[in-house]
Order: sequence, then C-alpha cells, then structure tokens
Amino acid sequence: MIPVSPISELVASLGVLILAGIFISSYSFRFRMPDVLLLILIGMFFGGVKYNGNPLLSFPLFFLAFISIFSLCILFFDTSSVFRWRTFHTFSLRSFFLVFSFTVLLLFFYSFFVRWVLDVSLVSAILFSLMLAGTAPEFLLQMFGDAKSRIIQVLHFESLFGSFVVLIPVILLFFYDSSVIDVSVFTLNVVSRVVLSSGVGVLIAILLWKIFHVFSASRYSAPALLCSSILSYILAELVGGVGIIGVIAFGIFFGNVYFKDDFSLLGFPSVFGKFLYIVLFGLMGIIIPVSFTLEFVGLSFLLFFVHILSRLVAVLMVRRSFHFSLWEVFFVACTAPKGGAFASVIFALAIFSKSGVATIPGLDVLLPFAVALFAYSLIFSMITVFFSKKLFGVDVQEKE
Repeated sequence: MIPVSPISELVASLGVLILAGIFISSYSFRFRMPDVLLLILIGMFFGGVKYNGNPLLSFPLFFLAFISIFSLCILFFDTSSVFRWRTFHTFSLRSFFLVFSFTVLLLFFYSFFVRWVLDVSLVSAILFSLMLAGTAPEFLLQMFGDAKSRIIQVLHFESLFGSFVVLIPVILLFFYDSSVIDVSVFTLNVVSRVVLSSGVGVLIAILLWKIFHVFSASRYSAPALLCSSILSYILAELVGGVGIIGVIAFGIFFGNVYFKDDFSLLGFPSVFGKFLYIVLFGLMGIIIPVSFTLEFVGLSFLLFFVHILSRLVAVLMVRRSFHFSLWEVFFVACTAPKGGAFASVIFALAIFSKSGVATIPGLDVLLPFAVALFAYSLIFSMITVFFSKKLFGVDVQEKE
C-alpha cells in the first residue's frame, strides 16, 4: 500500500466533505429547507464509516482547532458588525428584555433541571443552558421571504441580543479557574482581560478604518475584514486578553463607524459563507458522536420540551409590552431555531474538551444533547412557520 502523507489525507478528507456538502445543499435548496440538518447527518454518516479499522475521513486536532477558532471569529464578527447603536429604540429594548427573561429562566431553572435529569455538574449544566438562550432565524429566512411583519422583527432583534448570550460559555471557559477562590482577584482578572481585549479590537478597527480611507478598494474589503477579525483574536490573546472579546469589539466599532448599510460576510449568496457552514456543520457531525438510543431520544425530547416551556414562560412575561395575542405568544415561543453562532460554540467546546483545554466534568455528556436540540429546534421552527397561518393565525408574510 502506498503511504499517504497527513497533508494529503487532510486535503482528501476535506474535499470529500465539501463535495458531499455541496450535493446535499443543492437538494435542500430545491426543497426550501435548511441544509444544515442534512450537513450534520452527512457528518454523522462519515463519522461512523470505517476503512481498515480507521475513520474514512480523518482530521488532525490542529486543523479542528483552527476551524473552531476561525468559525468563532467570523460568525461573531458578522453578528457584532450588525449591532448598530442607531437601532436601539423601544422595540429593540423590549426584545432585549425578552432575551434577558429567557436567559434568567434558563440559568435559575433549566440548568438545575438539566443537572437533575442528566446527573452532571452544575457548571456544565449552566454552560449548556446559556448556549440555548440564543435564537437565530437566518436558516428560516428562505421560508420567511421578504417578510417585514412585527413578529419577524421581534425574532430578528432577539437573535441579535441572544447571539452574545450564546458566546458566554466560551468566554467563561477562558476565565474558569477552580484554584482561584478570592472573589476580588477573580473580578480584577476578568475586568483587566475584558478591557485589554476590547482595546485591541478597537485599535485594529481604527487602523483598518484609516487604511480603507486611504486606499479605497472595495473588492478587498471582505478579505481585509476576515484577516482583521483573526488578527484581533490573536493579538488579544497575546496581550493576555480573551480573543473572542477582541473580535466582538472590533466588529461593533467597525460596524458602527464604517458600514453605512447592512453588511454581512456570510449573507446569501456568499460562497465563503456556504463553505464555512459546510465545513462547520459537517465536522460537528463527525466529532460529536450522537447515539440514537431510546434513552437518548427520550431524554433529548424531554430537555427540548422543558426548553420550549421555559421560552413560553419568558414570552408570557413580556407579552404586554409587545401587545401579543395569545396565539402570537405561542408562535414566538415555538419559533426558536438555533443558528451558526450556537453551532460554532458547540464545536469550539467539543475541541476544547478533546484537546484538554476544558476540564469541566460532564461537558462531553452534554454536547450530543446540544446537537440533538439544535436539530429539534430547526425542525420544530420549520413546522411552526409552515402552519403559522392555519394554527396560530400569524402571517409571517404580512407587510408593515
């Protein structure tokens, strides 16, 4: 047998994964359904296929770590860059209180439920619950079309605030140190690292802003933003900060100062965005094994049901401020799909756990349930949107 170099094996595995992802995406687009579900299934399929006793597709740990950091940088720059101060008004603040209420319920109720059901540590249950606080309707936009209804605006602003909540588990892992007992020392450490990280992100944004003013070359804007996002992460880590906070500061500053209109590196029909999603969701299906036993399916459905029930309570708490009807409350509660930010956090936590960076007990147990709840949320949201007019009396295509 001819020996195969690790680089050739990596390129071959990546090529097979991308080709399969493109094939699946073309069929999912034809049927107007989110392709990420099929991408995860493709990843699970390749993860279970063996050749000569070894996995058919093999990816070294350094490549998986690179993809995890890369996806975090790009996805959260894309999210933070659309976070505009001028969009703050009464309606968006109401959406913030919806996210806040939902997060509080997950933190003080759902996390204890997860700990009781799955018998994991409280820290891992809290991280798992915080990941579920965010929603992202980007995978359902093809079903919404050009809808501008009040309900869609609620989901949009909620996803904007919720994406930052989803990132909290990753940030907490950078600060987590069981040996530190003194609260004042821990607080000082957190504040100093946040300030350092934010300063690096703002500095990179100012430098790039100046460069764009001197060299007006719009065709290089996207590559420059990609490189600057990664540079913000690296420099923030080098000065002792948290890289992802540097990326968020970079995105918020640059989005509010430079962008005049809505901008997205991953927006449709971005070839780069499609490539990133194929690799991210395919690898997530490969490295996070999901065993569809009767016990696992039962527990995952139970966790998803309680999660939707918690969301229903949160929507009822802010119902008066939005003037929701009872059917609109049920519609918003049932439409809670998880998106790319949620997937990137799951993937990053899986790599941190595999590489030994994260040593929190029970984290490995929760990751397959996170993948299952991701799939359930998308399927349940698709069904809700499809029958929105008939069951809830809500027309998502209704114009303002």
